[in-house]
Amino acid sequence: MIILVLNAGSSSLKHELFESRGLKSLFQGHFDNHGKAITNFEKIVRKVIRELPLKNGELKIDAIGHRVVHGGEKYTEPIKITARVLREIKKLSALAPLHNPPNVAGIEACQKLFPNVPQIAVFDTAFHQTMPERAYLYGLPYSYYTKGK
Repeated sequence: MIILVLNAGSSSLKHELFESRGLKSLFQGHFDNHGKAITNFEKIVRKVIRELPLKNGELKIDAIGHRVVHGGEKYTEPIKITARVLREIKKLSALAPLHNPPNVAGIEACQKLFPNVPQIAVFDTAFHQTMPERAYLYGLPYSYYTKGK
């Protein structure tokens, strides 16, 4: 299985192509817009696709993984991106306004370019879901936590 992994940022797009057996890296790259916001992720993803190695003359991608910064409390593990999941990621943009919008733009570009390829969101915040409550609430007034829910 060939997996394309994207990390869409406001001014960059990191990407790596893997063979799932053994997690062998086939290709990795980094598009950097030199600090300027990327306004057209579809164009950048198309550019990335042109860089990817072909197998027997064609590009075969079986799944696409997306790094998403904030999944709130709801997303505690990777999840297949559906219309509902994408709407919820957009709603969580208030919690990561510099990160989630570019993550969403990368997802939407790939949905357009690869409509039949399953896409998976992997959340930075999932790591924190494994911490005991006393650890992730330590040092903050409890009202901050409840206000952000």
